[in-house]
Amino acid sequence: MASGEGAGAAPGRPKQAGGPLGGRAQPAAPGADMSQAIKDANKEAAAVLGFSSAVGAYGGFFIPKSYGTSIAMTGGPEAALYAFVAFYVTCIVMTWWYYSRKDAEMPC
Repeated sequence: MASGEGAGAAPGRPKQAGGPLGGRAQPAAPGADMSQAIKDANKEAAAVLGFSSAVGAYGGFFIPKSYGTSIAMTGGPEAALYAFVAFYVTCIVMTWWYYSRKDAEMPC
């Protein structure tokens, strides 16, 4: 087998490590076990997935509560909708600033 090839790799193409890092898992120190690096990456990915799932579940409560509060305070859902639009525009601007602009710190 050529260097970098493993079980399941296409002939002539190196097998990438599994997990959410897209094959970027690297051992923490020279000579460290690659399988341990993959296990660590998968463990960290599970923590991120759990956190983002909790945030998403909170949205199922927050959005209807925002509508209810807006209707109670103003008589309609418009205030909540304006707040959501402002939030989404802020998210778009921040994503552009940190990832998509020409001199971004972590360009995509």
